[in-house]
Amino acid sequence: MTGRSWWSRTPWLITISILLVAGVGIVILASPGASRGFLAGMAVAAIAAGAAAAVVGIFGGLLVPAMLLLGVPPQEAAPVSLILQVLVVPLGAASHHSQGN
Repeated sequence: MTGRSWWSRTPWLITISILLVAGVGIVILASPGASRGFLAGMAVAAIAAGAAAAVVGIFGGLLVPAMLLLGVPPQEAAPVSLILQVLVVPLGAASHHSQGN
């Protein structure tokens, strides 16, 4: 092992993500008991929405304009993009998992 510190080996985004999750956990634990379940559920919903927005942004920002440039009518490009997301995202997740990512 080299003399590099833990901080220099850890990617910044992972570190920031861990700190943000810890912050959300602290806020949930510091909240009144009756609100904890609701806040935890809302945190999970926010994380899911953020992940979905990233995927939709990639497909909406790249796939739909590419189909439009290829001559696909707009009324067909949007639904096809959404259908492809349902197919491609699980395949991509499975391939990432099989590669150890």
